[in-house]
Amino acid sequence: MDTPTPLRPPRRPPPTLLVTAAALVCLVLAYGVARALDPMVDLANLAMVFVLASTLVAFWLPVWASALFTVAGVGLFNWAFVPPRGSFSVDGHQNLLLLGTLLGVSLSIGLLMGRLRQQAALARHRTEAAHQLQYLGETLRAADDPQTMGAALHATLQAMADDGAALMVLQGERPALDATDAAWWWGHPDADETPGLWLCLREGRTFGTGTGLHSELPAWYLPVRGPQSDTATTAIWGAAVLRLGPHGDTSEGDGHAHAQALCDLLGSALHRHHLTRRTEQAQREAQAQSLRSALLAAISHDFRTPLASILGAASALERQSDRLPESRRQALLTQIQDETRALTAMADNTLQLVRLEAGEVELRRDWESLEELLADPDPGRDTGADRHGRQHAATGAAGGGRGRAAPRLGVAGRAAAGRARPRRRHRALGARAHLPDVPARHRHRHTPWHRAGTGRVPRHRRSPRQRAAGARPRARRQQFRAVPAAARCTDPGRTCPGEHLLMIQILLVEDDRELRQMLGSALEVEGHQVRTAASVAEARALLLHAPVDLVLLDLGLPDGDGDTLLAVLRQRRSTPVLVISAHQSDVRKIRLLDAGADDYLTKPFSIGELLARMRVALRHRGTTLSPAITHYRGGGLEVDLANHHVHLRGEPLHLTPTEYKLLARLVRNTGQVVTHRALLADVWGPEFTEHTHYLRLYMAQLRAKIEPEPAEPRLLLTEPGVGYRLADG
Repeated sequence: MDTPTPLRPPRRPPPTLLVTAAALVCLVLAYGVARALDPMVDLANLAMVFVLASTLVAFWLPVWASALFTVAGVGLFNWAFVPPRGSFSVDGHQNLLLLGTLLGVSLSIGLLMGRLRQQAALARHRTEAAHQLQYLGETLRAADDPQTMGAALHATLQAMADDGAALMVLQGERPALDATDAAWWWGHPDADETPGLWLCLREGRTFGTGTGLHSELPAWYLPVRGPQSDTATTAIWGAAVLRLGPHGDTSEGDGHAHAQALCDLLGSALHRHHLTRRTEQAQREAQAQSLRSALLAAISHDFRTPLASILGAASALERQSDRLPESRRQALLTQIQDETRALTAMADNTLQLVRLEAGEVELRRDWESLEELLADPDPGRDTGADRHGRQHAATGAAGGGRGRAAPRLGVAGRAAAGRARPRRRHRALGARAHLPDVPARHRHRHTPWHRAGTGRVPRHRRSPRQRAAGARPRARRQQFRAVPAAARCTDPGRTCPGEHLLMIQILLVEDDRELRQMLGSALEVEGHQVRTAASVAEARALLLHAPVDLVLLDLGLPDGDGDTLLAVLRQRRSTPVLVISAHQSDVRKIRLLDAGADDYLTKPFSIGELLARMRVALRHRGTTLSPAITHYRGGGLEVDLANHHVHLRGEPLHLTPTEYKLLARLVRNTGQVVTHRALLADVWGPEFTEHTHYLRLYMAQLRAKIEPEPAEPRLLLTEPGVGYRLADG
């Protein structure tokens, strides 16, 4: 659609003298033509010349002037051409009828032409008014600033008014007093018009010439009104004044209505602009509130995860202290201290965020080197600061777990200086992955990935499944050594070693390393076999290669959500799944339970509660469990898995962590054949199920330490082509 042009000023009538002169010229011309035709035509045809002149004059003369011209023309025709000529007397009825017909036809034509001219003028005026409304509407729709909108309306009113126009638009809320600086002004109203504009603004009514209210004023005062609300009130955004000048209203009597429509158009645009700004402000506030809610959820999640580690370590010390070696007890105490320091740092960050939002401190930004933020001077070192640096700061995203997002920013502010400087904490790019414990004489075979230091298996050494999953060797986290015998358990409320233990194959999926290690160790002390995974991909690989009786599933994982893993698990097997998460949303709990989870445990929790819920989940599933074998005695070999004791002919036997894991796996299945793939998956991880040379190497080392005659073993027996078996004691 073409953009309409602004309305031109209304057409003024031609001057009276000019119209009178033109009418006289037409009358003289009609008389001359009739005089020239007099000898050739009769009297009736001469009368048609004066009818034509009356019709021409009626195009631009008003009705009353056209009627006067018609009477004058009929009189001239009677005087000059009707016998007796040279007088106004009429000879005969025929001539009198001719004069009467001439007068009636001329007057009728004049009246009709005048009426048609008025209708045409009114139609033209209304068309121009419609174009004017369209033009202003397009201009206001394209404008996004109240001042631009006001300028557009003022220009339109200026084109309508004889002596100019003035416009006032409020900048905000209506002031209690008539303050000039509370509004934008266009047109410079005089001292009498300014109070009239404020009065029009307060009353919201049109007044002035032809409006029926204060008609003595030589101007129109028009309120700038918005649309009527549901409460039957109308917002007034300003007022305008149109000076009419000496001619008064020349707009066919509806000029003030049209001007009011223009002002209302601006009022609607201002109201729409106001609503848009309020909507944007509400959206910003809603977004800020959503961010606050997300921040609170993230803070709650990040507080609950270390609390779960602290509570789990404390309950493990309380429940299993007599079965834990001194090194493990010391590790749990250290973990409690580290997690407590992490909670303190997170509380400090939360306090600084509150102070930032309250404006008490100012966040000072500075340039930082990306290499310094991402550098890891010693990837093999795992200090408490590094561990807590990998945790989410209080500003972490909602629903995320700790130790996944990097780099995170912690805020440290100085109240005295009134400024806060970000304290950047970042996780290491990757801890040094431990290689399988291989004797020095064989270690040259594995130098290609030992030199790399990244823990990756070379692509040419991977199986097809490893290449697809991008598998890595699992890091060894715990050292097992022979320790002095611990005191017997005498607390009837505890499960003592070897008494009514049930062996469960547990898959623990948890991305937080401290919590994963603590839970794994506590469950192993209870006689269960635990496999751990820190991601969805690793958990899926373990589910494919290893038997699992129960799954402990965290939701926030670095490469996906626990919901996805639960759905995949339910499609393939009915293994009990116990969700452990810091999320407390009832909606999410219901969705997970409906999706197939057997229970939902909210962090933090104690080891006792976790074990009880595991028993309930297994009981509901009707899982048949075999008694756990935690003691072995035969051929001079004595193994106590609960206390990590290994004795050979009464003397402590020192084993490497890998050797101990291999022996423990055989002890748990005493008298049963354990396949090569099962041993490799349990000891080294599911990605090493094809590396049977590892197994042969370590079995040779175990036989060298345990068997009197390693070449003719009596305890560690080989089942050719299948696996290995520990002989019954």
